[in-house]
Amino acid sequence: MPKRTNDFQKLVVLIQRALIPAGAKVTESAMAQVPGLGTLREIDVLVESEIGPYSMKIAVEAKDHGRKLNVTEVE
Repeated sequence: MPKRTNDFQKLVVLIQRALIPAGAKVTESAMAQVPGLGTLREIDVLVESEIGPYSMKIAVEAKDHGRKLNVTEVE
């Protein structure tokens, strides 16, 4: 699947890269399995890091809207 991006998403990626701890990884437009959904989803920004014995993954949905989005719009 081709990467889908926009200027706001690129800004979010730059901010995340500036804030992550050493050894963490930021991926733009990552395809990942979301627990409980059973299918691959595009994650706008995926932050991955090892914290102690835990492997952490944080999915960031980058939307530039002037209002709150409901769950259907985010999916």
